Amino acid sequence: MLVGGPGRDTIDAGGGDDTILTTDGAHDRIEGGPGRDRAVGDRADFGYDVELGNVRDHRHPPELSSSRIRARTIAAVRKSHATLVSLVVRVPRKRYELVVRVPDPAAYLLHRANAVVTVLNRVTVSRAVRFQRIRFSVMDGHGRKVFEWSYTRGQGVTSVGSRVDPRFKGCTGSLDLRQGEELGAPPPCPAR
Repeated sequence: MLVGGPGRDTIDAGGGDDTILTTDGAHDRIEGGPGRDRAVGDRADFGYDVELGNVRDHRHPPELSSSRIRARTIAAVRKSHATLVSLVVRVPRKRYELVVRVPDPAAYLLHRANAVVTVLNRVTVSRAVRFQRIRFSVMDGHGRKVFEWSYTRGQGVTSVGSRVDPRFKGCTGSLDLRQGEELGAPPPCPAR
């Protein structure tokens, strides 16, 4: 347990699971770190990277509800000019799966998919809801899967994978997704 003293404190919890107590009425700055940190403080305290407790955390905002995640995702799909095929959001089970269909997969992956990816990252990766399974797929106008990205997190193990139709490999380099290492230069994207 880390305890602040009288006056303004800056407490850096570092790595590991920590409990931080700062209830002296002063403006304290609490910095968590890797692990699950719990901070108990005053309304004036500033928290950063703190997952539990009553201190307002400026890095881990409150969890979004399943309906708000769905609404933000659907708005992003519309903005990207794609058709929503399916969307599964299971907050208690920590699962997010999105499938969209587009008539022009090359142009979509190269120019418009990041509108969806940005929202996907905001509602899944950078939120307090730590999804254990995330999947994003793009289908062409005939219903064939041309791109699929997945993220799975288990006990101490994280895996990230992607599969791209060979015709569109050169179209995914600008996507803001971890896709692993590519051996050799991809072919050029057929879209401009």
